[in-house]
Amino acid sequence: MNGARTTVVMPLYNGAAWIDKTLRSVAEQIAPPAEVLVIDDGSTDRSPEIVRSFPGVRLLASPKKGANAARAFGLSIAASPYVALLDQDDVWHPAHLELLQAALQSDPRCRAAAGGAILFFDDKELRFGAPLAESDEFDPWTMFPCVALSTPSQVLIRREALLACGGWETRFAGIADHHAWLRLSAQAPLRVLRSATIGYRQHRTSYSTVLRSADAFGYIRRFLAASADAIPLRAASHPEDAVLAEARIRLAETMTDWLFALRFGTWSDRRAAASALERELGRHSAEAAGIVWRQLFYFVSRSARSSFLRRGFLVARTLARAPFACPRLRASLGRLIAARLFRAVGRGRLSEPRKSPRDRSRMPSAAAR
Repeated sequence: MNGARTTVVMPLYNGAAWIDKTLRSVAEQIAPPAEVLVIDDGSTDRSPEIVRSFPGVRLLASPKKGANAARAFGLSIAASPYVALLDQDDVWHPAHLELLQAALQSDPRCRAAAGGAILFFDDKELRFGAPLAESDEFDPWTMFPCVALSTPSQVLIRREALLACGGWETRFAGIADHHAWLRLSAQAPLRVLRSATIGYRQHRTSYSTVLRSADAFGYIRRFLAASADAIPLRAASHPEDAVLAEARIRLAETMTDWLFALRFGTWSDRRAAASALERELGRHSAEAAGIVWRQLFYFVSRSARSSFLRRGFLVARTLARAPFACPRLRASLGRLIAARLFRAVGRGRLSEPRKSPRDRSRMPSAAAR
C-alpha cells in the first residue's frame, strides 16, 4: 500500500508529555505518510522543540487559536488526497494508515474510514491486538445524535470530500469532529475496521475532560447545534431521516432543559421541566430515550458534583433503559422520573437549594408527593 497518498494533520498545544510517543507511532507506520503537519497553537513548553527533532515533520504556527482552527488550517494546505487526523496525546498501531487506506479504496462511495480505539491511561501500558484487514459499513446517522467515534485520531478522510461539504468547522469547540462525521456520512456510510488501531489516551488535562468539567451545558448546546446543522445535508439524500433526526434533537433539548433545571433551577423550574419532559417522552420509544440519555450522561458526568443531579440522572437513565410494553408506559416515564425525584427530596436524600418562604409555600404537601 502506498502511504505517500496521506497527509497527517496534528494540532499541538503544550503536549511535551506525549508528543514524542505520538510522533514515533507515525514514524513506525508500515505505510509512511507523504507529509506530517504539526500545527502549533502557541505552545509554551518543550513540545515544539521535540517536534523539530523528528526529520521530515513540518512544524507550522496556527493562524488562529484553538484545535479546530489548527485542523482546518492543516487540511487547507495538505497536499495529499487522504488526510489522517491525530491528536497530540494519542498513538497509532503501525498498520493504522495501511488498513484505513485499503478500507477507503475498497469502497469508492465512502468518504472516510475509521479504526477502532482502545482507551488507555497515562500509567498503563498500551497493548494492541492483532490488526484485522476487514472493515464494515458504519452509518453514524443510525445512532443520531450520539457521537459515533471517540477521537479524530481514528479517521482517514478523503480530503476533497470534506472540502466539498464545507471543510473542518471551527464554530463548535470540542465537537467539530462529530459534525464532520455526520456530514461525511450524509450520503453514504463510512467504513470502520474490525480491530483497534488507535490508542486513545485518557488524562485529566485532555480537551474533552476540561470542557466537560468547565461548562458541561455549554458543551451540550454546541453538540446539539452541530448535530442540527448537519441535518439538511442528510435530508438531501435521505429525506425520510430528517424528520426523525429533528425529533431526536427536540428530545435531547428537552432532556437538557430538565438537567439544567435539576442543577440550577428552583423547585418550580424542575416541576415545569419534568412536565415538558413527560410530554416529549410520550412521542419517542424507550430505545430512542436511552440513546439520548447515554450521550447526555457523557457530557454532564464530569461536572455533576451535586448529589441532586447525579441521583436524578441515574434514576432517569435506569427508567429510560427499562423495557416498555405499551405507549402509556413510555408516556409515563417523565412522570415516574419526577415522582422519584420529588419523593427523594422530601426524604432529605437529595441536596436542594435554599427556598424562600414563598417558594416553599408552592411545594406540594407530603400527601401530594
